[in-house]
Amino acid sequence: MELFSGRFVQIVKDIFSDKNTTVIATVPVKNVHPIIRWIKKRPDILLIEVNHKNRGYPPTKNFKAG
Repeated sequence: MELFSGRFVQIVKDIFSDKNTTVIATVPVKNVHPIIRWIKKRPDILLIEVNHKNRGYPPTKNFKAG
């Protein structure tokens, strides 16, 4: 529902574009909206898929901000 709000979409873009901000977010698997595609295509995004098989385990990779 939020994706229908232009103000919400702009705030999301502003947050993701701020180099001083680290974002941990959930996004739909399906690209249901242009902002979802925009987030997933960003070169500074690390996308981790959580599914039924791996949802009980933490990622095996160490993550570093920046």
